[in-house]
Amino acid sequence: MPKSRFKPAEYSWLKANYDHFNHILFFDAFSSYTKNRAGKRFLVLAHQWIDDPSKREALLNNFNKWRKSKEAKEYWKNRADLVYSESETSSSNSTYNSSSPSIVAQPSVATNITEEMDSFFSANLTLPSKSNRYVVDGVDISSCFNKYQVRFREAISFNGIAFETHFHQILSLSSILLLQKNYSNDDLAICFPEKSLEIVRSNVKEDLNTKNYNVPYGRIITILSIVERVYGRSISREQGCFEMDKAMLESDGIEKAIIKTFKKMLETFLMDDLEETVKEDDLKSRFILPIIQSLFDDIDSPNTYHFKISNENNHECQNKQFDISRRRPDGYFRANRNGSMVTIGFFEAKPASQKKDAKRIQYDLVRLGVFGKNAIDIHQLGSSFLVQAVGTKMSFYMLQKKTSDIYTMVELDTLTFPSTVNEIPAIFGYINRIAKIVGIFNDIAKVIVPVQDDEGEVRQSLRSPIIRGLSLHK
Repeated sequence: MPKSRFKPAEYSWLKANYDHFNHILFFDAFSSYTKNRAGKRFLVLAHQWIDDPSKREALLNNFNKWRKSKEAKEYWKNRADLVYSESETSSSNSTYNSSSPSIVAQPSVATNITEEMDSFFSANLTLPSKSNRYVVDGVDISSCFNKYQVRFREAISFNGIAFETHFHQILSLSSILLLQKNYSNDDLAICFPEKSLEIVRSNVKEDLNTKNYNVPYGRIITILSIVERVYGRSISREQGCFEMDKAMLESDGIEKAIIKTFKKMLETFLMDDLEETVKEDDLKSRFILPIIQSLFDDIDSPNTYHFKISNENNHECQNKQFDISRRRPDGYFRANRNGSMVTIGFFEAKPASQKKDAKRIQYDLVRLGVFGKNAIDIHQLGSSFLVQAVGTKMSFYMLQKKTSDIYTMVELDTLTFPSTVNEIPAIFGYINRIAKIVGIFNDIAKVIVPVQDDEGEVRQSLRSPIIRGLSLHK
């Protein structure tokens, strides 16, 4: 490298990564840089600090060719999804205070991604003492989980990773044990005794006290009759909604929320599918928002529970110690705790046209898990409610901290909701499953009293540069 009176701020990083230096590696490492600044700084390093003429020419040619490509456009979009916001959270929005558990911080700029990965793993992939482990039916789940994490860590040294196939493992690096129905892979089978994960899943759901919330059969028939008469044009939408209002006046609690949801769908949905491609913004605002708000909002409660499609970064996105994303989540569940708003759940969506794009879908699932863990750690919550939509097919999860090393993310259910009035009768067969999810939300997610952590420290969540490092590491 040439000698200079003034070394650039990125000099130490360039020196450590000189042999593998290229524009993508640089942009990933300095994720706090804007697009324009990142491009300018890369060009400065390439022009002035690469002393091999052939290497310098290759770097510049590759960059100039790449910057005009569709691949570059997609990269900058995804990078905006991954990197964190440099802006400080305003004191009026922040609920983090000295009484919260201490969070182990990460360096804001990577000097060497391999060193940062090693530092992260050594700090977070440790087995707690026996007295602090997660044990279910005599099985040391903490020990099995640690074995699972370490096995994945060792595999990274030899292979790159892919979100579409390694999302369970990626979540595990943030101390999240994903418990999906009927899911298994070779690593899980090797690290956990047979059927032990299903036992854990059952145990977690038992802890949620999942009662059977049944809507009276007569009420279901009444609602179905209203929908069918509206679709058959024997009564108007307005008359149908009026009859739904009368039914709500005769109901309360979960039953009332269910009727409210059907009224909202009847009020806003088209009669039949026009076979148009539904884009993500339309999916969220026209189809998802009416359903989720009707089921889960309780704006008359002193805690003002409400769901909204997000147009701003929230505290969990902005906190520099938790920088999985600069881009906001697609939506979040909020509640008022002692005059301060806290986030108690998150929502991510992809249009049905992307249902075969496993990478994007599993990436959203990883985001949900990390957002939820961050909310639990920052706000000292007992749980975080997570919803993933692909089209109108929605998966519901409850994330809870069991021990310092394990946060369980259990799938409650996956249900396909209608998008037209004609499709509404199809969901009457699982109204009680919907009611059960609402009941769990009411009983668990709405409990926002701060949970004291005896250990006083939480494990780090996976950061974006490390995620990129994992996927590129060979």
